[in-house]
Amino acid sequence: MVFETEVHDFGTVKNGDKVTHIFKYTNKGDTTADIEIITACDCTALEYDRTKPIKPGETGTIKAVFDTTTETGEVDKDITIILKNTDPPSGYPIVYEVRYKASIID
Repeated sequence: MVFETEVHDFGTVKNGDKVTHIFKYTNKGDTTADIEIITACDCTALEYDRTKPIKPGETGTIKAVFDTTTETGEVDKDITIILKNTDPPSGYPIVYEVRYKASIID
């Protein structure tokens, strides 16, 4: 999976705001990418198609909605994408990370 952007900066946002970013990606591999799970902190709601494996050359999106209510100051949050696919040499799951950051003011 290759992401258009791996880090998104929301800039300065007010405490209590909900801000959204869509991470776009393309499967540049030669096998179907099958997402097992995508995780983030409790302050981030994630939306993606859990049922559709991404074939080589196809694109997909992960919508991240960050609720700033419980956060203050400078934040830098990870979103972890774990595929059902495994790395053939190691046998371990394939894992990707994207992230976002923001400066939260009152």
